Amino acid sequence: NRAKMRTTPAFFADDAGGSYLFVTGATKRGRCTADTTPPSVVRLAVRTSPDGSRYLARDGADEELALVNPGSPVVTSDQGRDPVVWVVDQNARRTQPLLDPKTRATKEWPMPAGGTSLPYAMALDDRDRIWLVETGVQPNRVVGFDTKTSSWFSVTPISQSGGGTVRHMVFHRPTRTLWFGTDANTIARVKVP
Repeated sequence: NRAKMRTTPAFFADDAGGSYLFVTGATKRGRCTADTTPPSVVRLAVRTSPDGSRYLARDGADEELALVNPGSPVVTSDQGRDPVVWVVDQNARRTQPLLDPKTRATKEWPMPAGGTSLPYAMALDDRDRIWLVETGVQPNRVVGFDTKTSSWFSVTPISQSGGGTVRHMVFHRPTRTLWFGTDANTIARVKVP
């Protein structure tokens, strides 16, 4: 009853025909507190009732991870097998957490700007690379993380974005560009390599 979600769920279809949504949010310990408690990442299964209507059912949750201000998740997988959910926590000021819902393992990588990064917007491209925006540095920077090599491969300042924090970002497959909006009421795009 104390969970809040301000993010967009990530859809995943497995190789067995199952459909899932991964959602993130900050579950507070009580009213008027900033202290968070698990779960912060929940897996919802798309189920079919006997009359053919669809509904969502809680299918799993990480009961150890407590995020402060999680962004929208993205999911990578191996051809519909072994999904990995990626989430940034902007107020953590340390790393970009990784949650593997199958093993419940959490792994973290330091952001290129370290403790000042304040990662926020995140998108997944057609090569399973994750693009994030470091909002704690000026100008903001778009950084690329290769999920196959577990390494950062791109750091690009986005001084032409008009300033402000980049909140949401999407990948446009036909043009291989990232589109995003900022708090300064501007939109911008970045062509990815």
